[in-house]
Amino acid sequence: MEHPLLEPFRHHVWAMLRLIEVFRELDPSVLVAPGVPGTYGSPVDTFRHVLGSEAGYRFRLTGTWPAWTWARDGAATLDELEASVHETARFWEGYLAAGPDTDALLPLMGPDEVRYRVPVGVVLSQVLCHGSDHRGQVCVVLTARGVRPPVLDGWVYGKLSGRIVRAVDA
Repeated sequence: MEHPLLEPFRHHVWAMLRLIEVFRELDPSVLVAPGVPGTYGSPVDTFRHVLGSEAGYRFRLTGTWPAWTWARDGAATLDELEASVHETARFWEGYLAAGPDTDALLPLMGPDEVRYRVPVGVVLSQVLCHGSDHRGQVCVVLTARGVRPPVLDGWVYGKLSGRIVRAVDA
């Protein structure tokens, strides 16, 4: 049996790759357009932030960093970002397939400079929540720039990935 979080992580990766597809269709000026109130920033800055944060979560979980060719806070081409999503997808597939102990405690330094212990499961939850939150922000910025954003929900993922199929009556 697969780890129960594999499907949510596959959805997460699918949604990130879908955004890259949309980005490729847009005028480059839209990708660097400033965010709107309540969002992180431009679509591409937000996307880089999500991937950079995932690198940090990966380090927290395993002590290893991804071997990306772009700096976490630096410029990156869409091809580099897409390659990073694929590399991250391979990491999550392998990590979850290994069956991590989601109750294992990890050290965490909070923004308040207080030391905490956090369960692996909470870190995994943060990966998905953080990605979903910021993808929604990207969609808000696209909408504000007159671009119809893609639908990135689980239902569309399920249909397009073949995980939702039409029932055949017996």
